[in-house]
Amino acid sequence: MPSLKLALDARAKKLAAAAGLQEAGVLAVAQGILDAAKAHKLDLAEDVVIGLDVNGPIVAVDNNDLMPLAHAKECVEYLMGLTDVKVALMTGWDLSSMTFFRDERLRLGGLGIVGEYGMVYKKGDKVTFIYPYNEKEALSFIQISIDIAAEAGLKFAVQGNYSSGVGPLIVEADHNGHLLEHPLVKGRIPAIEKLYQEAGPLSKCELKGGKVFFENKVENLKGIFEALARKHPLISVRFKRVQGDLVSFEMDSNDKPGFAFPDLEKLGGLLTKRTGRRCMVYEDFGIDCFSKAVDEGDYYKQSGLHAYGRDVLSGAPFVKIIVGDKANDAPKVFEGTFFCPQAGTQAEKYAAEKKIPSASVGDVRDFALALGAIRAALGKK
Repeated sequence: MPSLKLALDARAKKLAAAAGLQEAGVLAVAQGILDAAKAHKLDLAEDVVIGLDVNGPIVAVDNNDLMPLAHAKECVEYLMGLTDVKVALMTGWDLSSMTFFRDERLRLGGLGIVGEYGMVYKKGDKVTFIYPYNEKEALSFIQISIDIAAEAGLKFAVQGNYSSGVGPLIVEADHNGHLLEHPLVKGRIPAIEKLYQEAGPLSKCELKGGKVFFENKVENLKGIFEALARKHPLISVRFKRVQGDLVSFEMDSNDKPGFAFPDLEKLGGLLTKRTGRRCMVYEDFGIDCFSKAVDEGDYYKQSGLHAYGRDVLSGAPFVKIIVGDKANDAPKVFEGTFFCPQAGTQAEKYAAEKKIPSASVGDVRDFALALGAIRAALGKK
């Protein structure tokens, strides 16, 4: 079979120039993808569903404000305009943050979202739970977390997860983890009175002396959870025990003096012991606590992308392409899936070690333009 003639279309050429990309470099990326896909018998002329990690491929990893790379938005939009190609953000981040990123930073409402490690996805405004939501599971986790925090006088924020399969906390992180710079926090911190009002209808609580007092029992936490996880995700409050199940929370912009990463690791161990969940700690002072049902089930980013693809393509066959910078972005099942790790990242090294069908890219910009050249060469204009 003769080699395909790869070329950038007029729009891709303009985008490449605007983003400071060399045309030859983009075409080299395209050839690398095409050659690797062919070697692994993947037909890139089929319908394609693309999962884009956010930090790395679209946003610089050190950008706490979630601002896209220059012209990344236009390149994602270009990708979405390709014939028979569907695109989704694919991330471990919570659906609340990713909806903000999609709607406020990218302003691309048609972009899908596969979030929370593949346990939930969003098509337009419609949310589909792959891991069934269990309110009791969510409230039981938060009850134990509050109990531990109140005993030690710790401050934490709750990430705005929709799924109950992962309990996401961010601990003493306003400064340690730069949480105050997050776009859902910066300029959006509510007064304690607002949190009290929003917790009050569903939780029995009292506002006194700048603190909200409540009984930390599962049956009394629906309003507290609604205020901290749904209405105001990522807003930190400090918990203190008053007596028995009676605890309080208050606003505190300062992190606990001396609280460091080893303390976070100890807290993760304690959460595992008390909740039975597997806990992972991160350098931004976040902790993800995975339920046993998640670990025992088929819940991960790739499976979430597959479910999203089956939905948007109504069950038609398709090839999945994943773009990411971390090992946990890589596919676990190789059949029908191609990986595009960012060059020079952990993902690239992992793909080589595990012999994952892959070809490296710079970021979403050269990937998008390269895929456009490939699809055009294969007759998919």
